[in-house]
Amino acid sequence: MKLKQLCVLLSLVSGLAWAQDYPSKPIRYIVPVAPGGGSDMVGRTVTERWGKLLNQTFLVDNQAGGGGVIACQVTVKAAPDGYTLLQGYVATH
Repeated sequence: MKLKQLCVLLSLVSGLAWAQDYPSKPIRYIVPVAPGGGSDMVGRTVTERWGKLLNQTFLVDNQAGGGGVIACQVTVKAAPDGYTLLQGYVATH
C-alpha cells in the first residue's frame, strides 16, 4: 500500500472513531442588536431554517449595545464547543 493511500485510509478511520452528533443540544445564536430591527429579523429567519434543517432548537439572544461590543464579549466568554454563534454585521466587523 502506498503512503498516500495509507494516510487517506487512516484519516477516514480516525474520523469515524471520533465523530459525534452535532448538534445534540440547543444552539445559542447571539444577535448584536435590539429585537425588532432588520438584523434581528434576519437572525430569526436564518435560525428558524437552520433549526428545521438540523432538527434542533436555536435560541436567539439579542445583546444590544456598544456597537456590537457587548455581543462579541458574551460570545468570546462562551464555551468553545460550537453551541454559541454570533451573527456578524457591519458594526461587529
